[in-house]
Order: sequence, then C-alpha cells, then structure tokens
Amino acid sequence: MTDETHLNHSIFEIIQIIKKQKFKNVINIESLISIRYLIILILKTLFLKIECNFNLDDFKINGLSFKKEIKFFFLISFLNRSKLNIYNDAISSFLRKFDIKTVHMYLFEYSFGFYLINKIKSFSKKIKIIGYQHGIFSENLMWFDVLKSIRNKKKYLPNKIISSNIYSANDYKKKLGNIPIEINKKNEFKKQLFVNEVKINNNSKNNIIFPGLHEFDDLYFFFINTQKNNEKKFLFKLHPKNKFKFTNTKNVNKIKSHKLKNFSKIIISQTSSLIYDFLKMKKKFFVLDIDYKSDLLSSRILKKIELFNKKKFYDKKITFKV
Repeated sequence: MTDETHLNHSIFEIIQIIKKQKFKNVINIESLISIRYLIILILKTLFLKIECNFNLDDFKINGLSFKKEIKFFFLISFLNRSKLNIYNDAISSFLRKFDIKTVHMYLFEYSFGFYLINKIKSFSKKIKIIGYQHGIFSENLMWFDVLKSIRNKKKYLPNKIISSNIYSANDYKKKLGNIPIEINKKNEFKKQLFVNEVKINNNSKNNIIFPGLHEFDDLYFFFINTQKNNEKKFLFKLHPKNKFKFTNTKNVNKIKSHKLKNFSKIIISQTSSLIYDFLKMKKKFFVLDIDYKSDLLSSRILKKIELFNKKKFYDKKITFKV
C-alpha cells in the first residue's frame, strides 16, 4: 500500500500496475478490502457533513488575513486523510492473516505515515515497526513538532529508525530523543559513483541543477525569470518521476544525462536527498534560497554549503497574528 496521492489512478493505470507486480512477491492490501466495507464507506460519504469550525478568529501575516487559504488547505487535508479509511479493516486483516511480527516501512512523516503506524500499534503493541528514512529529513521539518503536543505520541512513532545519513540521524535524535537510530550504509558505492560522474570544470559555461520532486516548478521559474541575461546555461537534470512540462529557453534547458558535460557549478534543491551524498563525498555544490520559502536543511548543513543566491528580505519584520 502507499499514500493517498496514489489513490487517483485510472482503471487503466491500475491494471498496468497489477501487471507489473504479477510475478513479484507482492501482496496488495487493496485485495483485502471487502466490497461490503466499500459500500458502507460510500453510503457514509453521501451523508457526510464537514463542520469547519477552526476555533480560529483569524490568521494574519503583516495585517493580511489568510483564514480563507488556511480553510482551503484544511479541507484538502481532510479529504486526503479520509481516503485512507478504505484501509481500516484491510490492515487488520493483513496483520492477522499473516501473523506479522515486524513491519519494515518507509517513513512518511505526515498523515499517511502516522495513520499506518497508529493502525499497526492499535492492532497489536507487540509488532515491532522499523522505519526507513524516505527523502530528506531535518530539524526544520514540522510534523514531529506537531506530535509533541499529543499525550500518546508514541503510538504514531516507529520502534526504530534507519536514517540515510549522519545529518538526518542527528536531527532525528533531537526530535525524538529515546528512539534508537541507525544509519543505513547500503548502496554507498552506487551513491559515490553518481557523485563522481558529475564533473567540475570552472571554465565551463554550463551549470547543472538537480531539483527535487516537489520543488521543481519553483526552481524552474526562478532561473527562467532571474537568469535570462546570464551568459551561462542552466541545465536541469530532472527527478525520474517528475512530469512537469518543461519548455527550453535560450539558457535554461533540460538534459537527459549528467555524464555528457562538465559544469562550473552544481546546484541542488533543498528537497533533494542528493545533498547528503555530495556532502559525504565533500564535493562542492550550491543550494538555492528561495525568498518565499523557509529553509528545509538543518543549520548544521547550511553552515557547510554555499548559497547560489541570497534571500531578499523585502520586509524584514514579519508579524504573525492568530
């Protein structure tokens, strides 16, 4: 099973996914969802009424109200969380049918991950959950801070965490305290090989950009709008799952391979886990600091790397009023 973002596939896409998994040792949790349970959920949605009382008089930044925007995101979050209800009975059926003792899972540090861990622990506290870091993690990500206010927060947390790097491991320890943390040392050679394939030549007229999956449009429009008069080229090597419609310009282009050229600068998105690999190999790179986004990287990492740009604080004093 996976998170709610994958519940929007068409019937054709679902058939293709099933075909790919046909000969693999894979059990689809969806196969354990009963028709009866789906009918009950459908009937419930027909009579569903969402009460949107936030106990929030207003949400202002510099005197400007954002209550309407907060309400919109609340409804989207409510919808995405509600989609997960189709798994309520199926998860218990799976755990019971196969007598599961240990669960290894990617850590989704938001609604889906907390939902899944809670369902497993509610079924049996004896099941050990080992969570593996998925993507980036730093002290600046907020979801574990939200959990601090919950009395029974342990029911949303794994019994053990396997981090992908020393920086994230230290941040997990800061956030979670007494949960055992280990560092995953698998695939080290493959990661080192990738980093070494990116060749630096200070005289090159090309810069390479490695955007993350979820921040590509921000980086793309930044370089389109701010670097159009730059003599150097900015070449995007996209994340394999990125479906953004890319339009080449005079000096902003898309490339299929990072091996075919030399580059004067390497620019990596703050949402990309490549940052950890380049840090470990001590290879110089830059990150982009977007003025309308907060930093995702830990303070320890930001001290070690250079910014491609610097934030422009148009209004240095920002006041939040709730």
